Amino acid sequence: MINNEDVERHVNLLKKYIPNSMIKYIVDTEDKTYKFFVTDSDKNECLDIELTNTDGAHYIINVESLNKCANSGTANLQGLEQYAKALGNVSEIKIEDMSYILLCDRHAIPLFCLNILSSGRSWYNKKGYKSSTYTKEYQYNKRQIQKKLTAVLPFVLANSKNAFIKKSDVGDPNKFDAAIYTIIEQLYDLYDQPDHEGDVFDFMDAQTIKDVFIILKTYLKKHARICEPDHRYTSEELGAVEDTMFFITDFVGMFCDFLSKTSKKTGNGKGKKTEFKILYNSELSKTIKNKRKNKETKKQKTKK
Repeated sequence: MINNEDVERHVNLLKKYIPNSMIKYIVDTEDKTYKFFVTDSDKNECLDIELTNTDGAHYIINVESLNKCANSGTANLQGLEQYAKALGNVSEIKIEDMSYILLCDRHAIPLFCLNILSSGRSWYNKKGYKSSTYTKEYQYNKRQIQKKLTAVLPFVLANSKNAFIKKSDVGDPNKFDAAIYTIIEQLYDLYDQPDHEGDVFDFMDAQTIKDVFIILKTYLKKHARICEPDHRYTSEELGAVEDTMFFITDFVGMFCDFLSKTSKKTGNGKGKKTEFKILYNSELSKTIKNKRKNKETKKQKTKK
């Protein structure tokens, strides 16, 4: 039976480990489940979780949303794990990773996909949250992102829903090539190579998918404050960064069309049509080692 003391303990622990938080909750006494909705003092959503009873004694935490608020996403995740450990009866945290970066309320960039394309695994994977197929996916994705971008780009452009070319123009060699060249030139500009005197396409031919997506992540991080009131961009700079943000959003989205997807080789365009696909099972979990259990284990060892 869930009582007020149980609820109060949960609320106090959440407030302790997630600073400046406000907590609302729903309790289902019949199913012995809790739902907690955590916001910051400005009522921005930080965390929504549900605790489900598994065997009468232990709980699984299902994370329904985890966001940056007054605290960073990393801080909220760390706070959640500290809360779970302090409870002492949580066996596992589960989450479905469909995380996005939302810049200026109009640039929605899939964070999980951006990280996979730059490192082979997602942000949650790096924090210890994995699926049953994680090892296979990680090894596969690491090989995929070592492919040369210019070898893969014709295949990706021809087979994805994207903003760079109309579907009706994919079969037109001139329009297809023009779209490829435009993308390559825009990517090259992000490399900031003022002293490079060689051919742009020769330079980009040497870049892997991983190389390119690391550059994209670096650019996004550098200009993350573009939407803040205290930004220091001139109107001209602001316009240029905004245009690049739109390009990055479309480019990442185009590659994310190949998440766990196999497509037929179609379309025209110069260069080798190398197939491309990335794997990701978004249903992740992490086993929790409880503080209470660790203390009991230490006591038992001391008695022996």
